[in-house]
Amino acid sequence: MKLTPIANDIHIVLWVGYVALKTIPLMATLMALLIPTKFPLSLFFMPKREQICILREKHLEVTSFRRNFAPELKNEVMARGRSYMNSYADGYMRVKVVKEVGALLDHILVEEIVTPQLIKIEFGLAYDTIRELRQQETSISFETIRHFCYVIGYYLYQEIQAVENYQKDVRDRETRLAMLYEMKEKYKKIYGMQAAVVLNLMHQGKDLLALMK
Repeated sequence: MKLTPIANDIHIVLWVGYVALKTIPLMATLMALLIPTKFPLSLFFMPKREQICILREKHLEVTSFRRNFAPELKNEVMARGRSYMNSYADGYMRVKVVKEVGALLDHILVEEIVTPQLIKIEFGLAYDTIRELRQQETSISFETIRHFCYVIGYYLYQEIQAVENYQKDVRDRETRLAMLYEMKEKYKKIYGMQAAVVLNLMHQGKDLLALMK
């Protein structure tokens, strides 16, 4: 079928438009990729040897930037992330947590659920650290508080199991269990999900001491 001149012109216009629609997005994408990296479009039309030289030059620029500026940027980001640790809010929170954990630890030691000597032997915590936490010293760090999550959960779970299963001779079993359950709830209230994880590991029969090594 032979097209009329007008139809032929329309056909050409449509074909050009179709090619443009397919080509322009591709070129736009290519420009977006090349412009930020400062690669000239003429790179693709250069001899292979010149392409390799330019690519090596750009690689050296990127490597130099990473070596000179990346560590400073990383340190700045880390410093911003740690800035809250010296804030009033952080100090206030630490004092409140230390009081709660210190009181619970002191109660456990007074009731002879465990001794400082055994804590030192099995968990490697110094006597001074145990004493300072019992006395609720505000210098105690969050790392130490986190460590005592394992200590308290470990010995408290063992004591409850021993009394429940008549493996430990106590004067008043029901009173002892009520006190232990109260300690357990206080422990869970202080440590939340961390306490749940520790108690679950103990319930599964996992060797908590081995897992912490």
